[in-house]
Amino acid sequence: MSAFEVRGDFAAEEIGHLIIPGGGRSPDGMELTASGLDRVITAAAFYHEQQWHYTPKRLVIPAGYKTPAEPSAGLVTTRELGYPTLGIPKAILMARALRQRKVRSNQIKPEADSIDTVTNFVYARSLIPYGDNRPVGIVSQSAHLDRILTYIAPRVLSQPAVGIVVPERDPHKPEPDSLFARLFSRWVLRGLQPDTPYLRETATARVERTWRHIQGVRNKLGKAGYPGQLNAETA
Repeated sequence: MSAFEVRGDFAAEEIGHLIIPGGGRSPDGMELTASGLDRVITAAAFYHEQQWHYTPKRLVIPAGYKTPAEPSAGLVTTRELGYPTLGIPKAILMARALRQRKVRSNQIKPEADSIDTVTNFVYARSLIPYGDNRPVGIVSQSAHLDRILTYIAPRVLSQPAVGIVVPERDPHKPEPDSLFARLFSRWVLRGLQPDTPYLRETATARVERTWRHIQGVRNKLGKAGYPGQLNAETA
């Protein structure tokens, strides 16, 4: 049994690993937003509730660098990566927050290169040991999970996926998932399956190419930023 809302066909006890898709960062790229931190808090609480510290083969995978919709940040070299990035990648910020909440370092496997929700999962799946087909728990807010479980996980993950719902800060104002983000994910995923050759390269190229096209159009129209900028956390 679990105190958390688990969305899917498997019980909490059957989950083999957690993936935390990147939320937002502060404008300077140095801190998680409240929404992103809530995902970490929920993941850490689930980890302790299920006593994962006794099962070291279970992994917690925070995923994400930054999305193109986020403001630019200065160059930072973290001790974890050892090379410069634009701000601290979300995965590194989440990994630090997980360690602060007593999640064991050897069970935290950050994926710090992906640039949107689709690539969060395309990249993170390579960190799950080959042949491990246990269900993957995905930690996020309800509306974001709807998109992930409906469109993304079935086309990217080889394992079944369940959602672990992050409680809303204000139940009367649940965090939305934009129509733009849903359409964007479906566009990137068109024709892809978990066994598609060069899945990582194909998904990444589609994300980058589409963002460049969107920004080019908006520049011609004299509009700043991206259409998803107000909801950059869930792009």
